[in-house]
Amino acid sequence: MVACLVPRVSADGLVTKKFAFRVEHDRIVLAVAEIATGVPARIVIDHESLVATEEHGEVPADWLEGEGNERLRQAIKSLAMRHQLNSDPVAVSLSGDFCVTRISTGTIEHVDQELSALASRIPRYLQLGPGEKLTGQVRESLQPGIEHALTSVGNHTRLQSLYRAFADNDVNVAWIEPSLVSLARLVGMLGIDQDKPILIADSFGRSWEVGIAHQGRLLLDYRPAAAHDSETFAKAIDHHLARLRRFCLRHRRMVQSELSDLYLGGPPQKITPVLEHFAVQDEHNPQKLRAVELKLPAAFMIVEVAPEIESDSIVGVAAILPLLHTAIQQEPPDLLQSIRRDVKISKWRSLALTWWPAVTAAIVLVGLSLWVGGLQRQAQQKREQRGLVETQMRQTRVRMASLQSDQRWVEHLQTIQGKTRPVPMAILVKQITQCLPPRSSLQSIRLEGERSIQLTGKTPHESEIYEIVNYLRRIPGVTQVALLGTMLGSEENESQFNIRLSWTALSTSEQTTQPDQEFQDD
Repeated sequence: MVACLVPRVSADGLVTKKFAFRVEHDRIVLAVAEIATGVPARIVIDHESLVATEEHGEVPADWLEGEGNERLRQAIKSLAMRHQLNSDPVAVSLSGDFCVTRISTGTIEHVDQELSALASRIPRYLQLGPGEKLTGQVRESLQPGIEHALTSVGNHTRLQSLYRAFADNDVNVAWIEPSLVSLARLVGMLGIDQDKPILIADSFGRSWEVGIAHQGRLLLDYRPAAAHDSETFAKAIDHHLARLRRFCLRHRRMVQSELSDLYLGGPPQKITPVLEHFAVQDEHNPQKLRAVELKLPAAFMIVEVAPEIESDSIVGVAAILPLLHTAIQQEPPDLLQSIRRDVKISKWRSLALTWWPAVTAAIVLVGLSLWVGGLQRQAQQKREQRGLVETQMRQTRVRMASLQSDQRWVEHLQTIQGKTRPVPMAILVKQITQCLPPRSSLQSIRLEGERSIQLTGKTPHESEIYEIVNYLRRIPGVTQVALLGTMLGSEENESQFNIRLSWTALSTSEQTTQPDQEFQDD
């Protein structure tokens, strides 16, 4: 089933253009998307060769430096002028000849371990050329606890040269990603790999590049070392098919692990022998792959391309797809992340070297001005502070006289307070417990207010309750004792009582009197 493409349209309803490049060793392809409200997107595919033509024929040259790099710049300039590139960011898809992709899927801890191990191996990727390597990475959560991390690796010198070629032609690059990643995104948008993983092959470059894709995400970037041409590529796939199927089952924990389809993208002269190889039925190998040419459905979008480069429609649409679709499944892994950061740093460094004498002089003048102004402000502040201190000293003397008067009054109040202290609770409780006859006990003492206590207890003789009441009335400071009620206890002849008593404040001398002797005399 073909996914519905929802293009980004301009607010005023006019035609909007989006651009994407695909860079290979011998040519550069441009995809131009013309978008208008209410009509399908129209994709125009164009290209420029990077091969020099001389008397003895075509002479290939690396576009990293020298004449090859100059042809790359001229090709970008020609395409930009021919199609009137604007200042909007463009997407760039890079052939697998110049980059590799490594994928990690699993638990968060497993992905962290694989990325750590990958970081130590990347500097030794000799197939990308000598020198420093750089990476672009995207990491996303597939489900709770399961993550998918995609790391693209390229040569720093080559990618910096490519970035400068675009920048010198005023082309604003949004990202550079491996072509196999963009191809996996396209088959996911077409719904080809929705139910099970598939093999995808990119033969547009000098070497064959194979990947396993599932639901628009690349699971494996596989480079058959022995695939020098179409025939050896097909044999390499036959030889490694069982291993690729085990990879899906063991390493990616995929239930639908049976790889049964191979989708090929590339020029007809390269993919036709592979299609013929897998079209031959083998009775001894019923699980042989079904090879299919990767094509765009007619209902997907309108693509205009010259007949001699008709197969380029696949890579052109794959490169420009993230700029057209508003909800792509995975963001592109940008290989320019560190280069952009270095460019920003170098620009600031250049500005600093140009303007540092003037900036230094300005800083010195401003510093001296601030220093003189600070001294003047400090002198003014000291004059103001001296007047303020004199005023505060006069006010302090007035306050001291008032405080001395207040201190005498406070001492008088403290004397009165010392003579009218309330009965300390500990002393009162001790006096209450000493009033109890033998074998009588208190069950609870509850403070009901500031001057009221309710007592609950039990005694073996009901007559002792009234003795307790009389004893309580004789405690110094107790003003009222009320027997709230009596009842039978849980044991035989046992009586329970409930008494409330109130007290008032006593003088210090009355508090210190000990009632113990009085109760003992009774």
